[in-house]
Amino acid sequence: MSDHALIPIFQGFLVSTLDKYLDYYINIKKPEYAILVRGEWGCGKTYRVCKKLETSNYLYVSLNGLSNLEEIERAIFSALHPTAADVLEKLKSYGAIFHRSLPQISVPTSSIVRSQLTYENIVVFDDLERCKAVDAALGIISVLVEQIKCKVVVIAHDEKIVDELSERKEKVFGQTITVTPELGDVFDHFCCAIEDENIKAAILSNRGQVISAFDEAKVHSLRILRHTVRDIERCLNCLEKEYLENAPFLNQLVYEFAVYSCSIRVGAIRREHLDQTTEERVAQHLTDGKAKGGDPRGEFDSRHRDISPDFQILGEDIMVEAICDGSFNSDLILARAARSHHLADKEKIACWRTLYSYQDTPDATSSAVLEKLFTQIDRREITDPGDILHSYAFLLFLSTSGVTEKSLAEIESEAIAYITELAAEGQLKPLGPSDYETYLERDSALGQVFLTLEDYKDNFERIRKHIIKVREDLYASDRENRAKKTLKFITEEPWAFYQCVRYSRHRKVNIEAPFLSEMRAECFWEAVKNLDAIDFGHIRRALAYRYRGGFGYDPVSSEKGWIMELCALVDGEASKERSIRTLRLSSIISKEMREISVIPERTD
Repeated sequence: MSDHALIPIFQGFLVSTLDKYLDYYINIKKPEYAILVRGEWGCGKTYRVCKKLETSNYLYVSLNGLSNLEEIERAIFSALHPTAADVLEKLKSYGAIFHRSLPQISVPTSSIVRSQLTYENIVVFDDLERCKAVDAALGIISVLVEQIKCKVVVIAHDEKIVDELSERKEKVFGQTITVTPELGDVFDHFCCAIEDENIKAAILSNRGQVISAFDEAKVHSLRILRHTVRDIERCLNCLEKEYLENAPFLNQLVYEFAVYSCSIRVGAIRREHLDQTTEERVAQHLTDGKAKGGDPRGEFDSRHRDISPDFQILGEDIMVEAICDGSFNSDLILARAARSHHLADKEKIACWRTLYSYQDTPDATSSAVLEKLFTQIDRREITDPGDILHSYAFLLFLSTSGVTEKSLAEIESEAIAYITELAAEGQLKPLGPSDYETYLERDSALGQVFLTLEDYKDNFERIRKHIIKVREDLYASDRENRAKKTLKFITEEPWAFYQCVRYSRHRKVNIEAPFLSEMRAECFWEAVKNLDAIDFGHIRRALAYRYRGGFGYDPVSSEKGWIMELCALVDGEASKERSIRTLRLSSIISKEMREISVIPERTD
């Protein structure tokens, strides 16, 4: 019986077992079979194989992109004679240039390659799954092990290609080894490269959090682990020392970053899936957490149940920018971290934040916080629109769950009355155009998704629409006062106004709102035309830049009427007198403003 027949077929080998088996294999004189090493991309297969064989004078051949037998044999020849192969390739390139003076040069034939290999050679073929001529590669491997008696190690990264070889591989491969690295040991090695001792200690202390995230995602890639450690290091570099000393905060932050890093990098979830945050995600998280078939978002939530959609420290937008784009906005990261409930004074934490995580909160604590919420509502102490909506979302949840005797209709009625009274008392913030994206187009506020289930989503939607309407009315009622303040700012601080429009500095006016249309064009013109030339010039440049276009907002659609009125006033002034002064004043109407003023109004 041959050595080949005596070897059992093992699966699930660890890296240390791969080393031991390679020790055994290279000491067999003529094994007459090849080894197939498989494992996830980036798990260290190639590194471990080459490291183990580095003293054995092995030949390394990458099959990546090779499309026929000749190319594979040429690659083997290059491994045998790298210097000679390089010379031949250069001569071929010269021959292409000076084809009339040099003869046709070709690489050695298969017979030459095979004649230079013996049973003492060890050949490592990498990237089998990327080879475009798998059958040709298997044919050569078969010749090497059966006829020339070489030792051959084949590395495949893709499990799919390994499965496709199931029928043919038994004739070529006598041993299949699946490499699963010990992430913990490698994690410590990666952390050793971190220079900042505080950050290194912070990440090492959360070793278990990172490994748990990778285990949940079933990711064993060392490359992804290295990227993850580096990303976490960059994130922690944005924070102050006191944040690194808060263990609960650090535990959650490192775990969240590891979860998103490994899931995004392995392709389990993509950017577009993370943008699909909806009320269904919260409902799913609070119920059974089971994913729908073919739903990457749902599958992600089911795998990582400890990632609550309501209590993420940084939020998915920051995660996506950091992991997908490599962009770490230190100011935004610090701002998000600062509002974490781990760092806040417990007495100042909004009640709904604690109640949203009732599943992980002691019952006595939840009961006390709920009583506190009722007291705050009775005293009209909750005034932030986001806090109001979250609070009533939870009360609706309690009603549909049978925890409170109040009906959904009663809670809805109380919420509407609460909002109306706050507005009447001047305690509710008006809703300006720049706030619309938060409360009109999203299902969240204050960085948290609203707790809305199917049973009461209509009740909650009516509450949400009511608070929007009330806040819009407050904004509209303050228009005259707001216009006076804006005009005062423009005329008293023209340079600051230009800076505001041009660079979004000196935010005394909201440049994304139609602030100019809130004031009468006549009042504006009378106030600015008598300014000195320098101040007038600042305003002229500000208007020209505002209507140049290319911004994330559109001032034209809401200010076209104001532009047309201003153009009429300026033209009227110029028609009365022809002078250098009127010529200068007329320059306040830019080319873009002039074009806007003559565009016909839409009738559809």
